[in-house]
Amino acid sequence: MFSNEASVGAIPFVDQIVALELMGIAVSVVAPSQNGSVPDRLFVQATHSQSTDIEWWVKQAFNVVFVYSLGFPVDVVNALKSAGTFVVIDCDSDGRISPVLWPLDHWRHYRDERHSMLTKARIAKLWLTDVLFSRRYENRFSALLQAVDLIRIESQCAADNLIKFARFRKLDVVEKRFRVIPFCAPLEVCENSIPAKKTKRVVIAGRLDSQQKNPLVLARLIERILAMNLEVGFDCFSRGDCRSIRDLSAKYPGRVAYSTDAPKHQVCDALRSARILLSASRWETLPVIGIEALCMGCTIVATPIDGYLELCHFERNGTVATSFHELAICNAFADEWRRWERGERNPQEISKSARSHYRPEAVAGRLVELMGEGMVVNEG
Repeated sequence: MFSNEASVGAIPFVDQIVALELMGIAVSVVAPSQNGSVPDRLFVQATHSQSTDIEWWVKQAFNVVFVYSLGFPVDVVNALKSAGTFVVIDCDSDGRISPVLWPLDHWRHYRDERHSMLTKARIAKLWLTDVLFSRRYENRFSALLQAVDLIRIESQCAADNLIKFARFRKLDVVEKRFRVIPFCAPLEVCENSIPAKKTKRVVIAGRLDSQQKNPLVLARLIERILAMNLEVGFDCFSRGDCRSIRDLSAKYPGRVAYSTDAPKHQVCDALRSARILLSASRWETLPVIGIEALCMGCTIVATPIDGYLELCHFERNGTVATSFHELAICNAFADEWRRWERGERNPQEISKSARSHYRPEAVAGRLVELMGEGMVVNEG
């Protein structure tokens, strides 16, 4: 496994590695530096010059290498291929790569209510430039897709989007390389017991002050829901401070709880007792917090993002808003809350179904099948 960073966002790949080891697979994590998230026994340090050196990879004697797509490391992939290694790219993407094919989706990456009018004008210019001159960016990503043997993508929706992009760029050979394998849930999440009855609490978690998580809409959404007199409370967990949510916790003590950089077990405990995970995100891949919520018996209320649409599975596991507007999200929340009140949601069944799909050993088993394809190619 190669990464430009020793830790890849919120992806619980250490749990995935432990599951692979239990299946008898020897795993190493190759990265420029160690930040503590990877056990020392697994870590192999490699400078950029080493990771692009064919002879260095030959000496490592890896059969299969997963490369995280952050930064489009085509030079690393080319070195691996020249060393005779079977290479899998891990996209961690919603597949909406092209600003030309998905201009409005890319606009959401730029737009932020907190910006001044002058900044918004400058950002609009950047977005338009992105759309008009997207060829260089798309060429780099296309080269990466063409260079690897297989492409691991975390949801079917994302795979469909990437196939659309591949056809748009006439990358016919790439279309057969996609393998849909989701992220896994952390082991500690899958080992928790689930209560038969949930409390009237809602969890909000993530980098809440980031543009991606839509903090101002999220804050207004919380106030709208509180005004509905549903006897609902919120447990908010932010990686890094989020002033808009922190202010609400002071305004509504007891009804809005706020924690910054809380330990993982605290978030797990909140999900275990809560009914719903709420998200107002502008974009996501396959949200790990959404996987964790389902494994803890929660349902999801979220914006109409492919990853959440897949997790909610035709409203079996939650309700997706009809748009990104806070009123639409509020209406989706009201619909989902009524389902809980009518007894239509069974947290233990939700958890059982999710865990069978997202447990580390379940995901690792699918990765072993994928690696088997590489072994066959190398032996041939």
